[in-house]
Amino acid sequence: MAAVPYTQDNWDRCKCFDCPVHSSSQCISQKMLSMGMTGRPKMAPPADMAEGMYCSQAVGKSDCNDLNGDLNCICPTCQVWQLYGLNERWFCIGGPES
Repeated sequence: MAAVPYTQDNWDRCKCFDCPVHSSSQCISQKMLSMGMTGRPKMAPPADMAEGMYCSQAVGKSDCNDLNGDLNCICPTCQVWQLYGLNERWFCIGGPES
């Protein structure tokens, strides 16, 4: 397992915005709206403002506490997950692999 760099290419590959866990969070929706973002931002925001690419150590888990770990995690279908040989899931809740 390699560390996941926070890059525009990886942002473009990221599937967090398609994930039921991510998209069901009212907190994430509100945070994105407050930053003037709707849907998937084309340009990667600064890592400390990102709500996505939680598998990257630069981002880590979301600060939102309404993420539902009972919903289906789609991390294994993500190119970033596959490219970097990740094993864990629910990075939005638990943070990146160490």
